[in-house]
Amino acid sequence: MFISIAIDGPAGSGKSSLAKEFAKRHNEFLYINTGAMFRAFALHFIKNNIDIENEQQMIDDIQKFSIKLDEDNIYIIENNQSTNVSNEIKEPYVANLASKIAQFEFIRAKLLIEQRNIAKNNNVIMDGRDIGTVVLPNANIKIFLNASSLERAIRRKKELEILNPENIYDLDQIKKDIENRDFQDMNRKIAPLKKANDAIEVNTDGLTVKTCCDLIDEIYNNYLIK
Repeated sequence: MFISIAIDGPAGSGKSSLAKEFAKRHNEFLYINTGAMFRAFALHFIKNNIDIENEQQMIDDIQKFSIKLDEDNIYIIENNQSTNVSNEIKEPYVANLASKIAQFEFIRAKLLIEQRNIAKNNNVIMDGRDIGTVVLPNANIKIFLNASSLERAIRRKKELEILNPENIYDLDQIKKDIENRDFQDMNRKIAPLKKANDAIEVNTDGLTVKTCCDLIDEIYNNYLIK
């Protein structure tokens, strides 16, 4: 029997950093970043000038490519060519579009099948917005991470500056983008961002990745004891 751990929370709350650290500590677990999957779709739409107001255009486009997750990297595979888009999908304009396309049921359905199949055959720690409520409602452990919008904006700004040191990023604009993303995620009709009733909430304000992971380790060890 495989174990699944669901990590949910708003943008920048520390989901990916925590999940990656946990998977490094417990190499029997596979880390799945569902947000990166949506952002890869969004990036492909942007690069191919797909109008997200035109559902048929999107439906046709998603038949032309596939995505592959490999540890910390995500690839778009098209015409037998694989392109690593791990850094590019972290740009704010890609994240903003990802939140919008996540409202389309046909996109969520396509990714949902793949996400559940992975969890059926592996121990997984999977992060996203609706893992504990929709993707893996029967996950063994459910965690909901949270942090203030300012804290999350500071983290995102640092991350972007490391990826693209030649660019200048405005903290206030990043904070506004995050708050807009929160509103979109929490108010979409399909699979909105919300805490599962049986999830454990962890506020990550001021906490290091190590400290957060220590907390999740404790929760995981308590589960194993039971």
